[in-house]
Amino acid sequence: FNQAFRSVIPQSVAGSLSAPEFEAWGVGWDQKIGSSTYLGAQAQWLKADVHQEVGLFNFTPVPIATQTAGSTTERLDYDERTLLFPANQLVGNHAALGASYRLSQADLDQAFSGIPSPTGSELSSDVQAILHQVRLYALAYNSAGWFGQFDSVWSQQSNQGYSPDLPGDDFWQFNVHVGRRFFRRHAEV
Repeated sequence: FNQAFRSVIPQSVAGSLSAPEFEAWGVGWDQKIGSSTYLGAQAQWLKADVHQEVGLFNFTPVPIATQTAGSTTERLDYDERTLLFPANQLVGNHAALGASYRLSQADLDQAFSGIPSPTGSELSSDVQAILHQVRLYALAYNSAGWFGQFDSVWSQQSNQGYSPDLPGDDFWQFNVHVGRRFFRRHAEV
């Protein structure tokens, strides 16, 4: 499980956050079938609750237009749940094939206390994104340390709750890796 994060809340949605606390939970199962097939299942839950002061300007248009600096509390509640199902197959002594499917659902509730919305309640938003990813790869290597890998990743994301509507995306990404391991597999280029 990847446990290295700056913040689990995407900066593209919430901006930069200073040292947010978060929780990460995960469970996994791996099974070897026969002598060269490996299957797995993983579940992960990421949660972050951030309460921070953000600056604002208060504008009073009458009787004389004035502007004063102030602040308000921003509350961010983020939940991300992920399921991952990998399958890997060794092909002989020098090759491997693999595939995985990942499903992630992320929810972000954002509210600003002290700033009224047009409906009179607290200014807030509740957005959600669902991500599907399929990864396919082929890896070959030899005893001299040379290796090559080709992988492709299909990603499809849908978004809900944005105003105006934020369309999702659907695309393939292809990667090629070539390199060499040396010093008894302690280094790689």
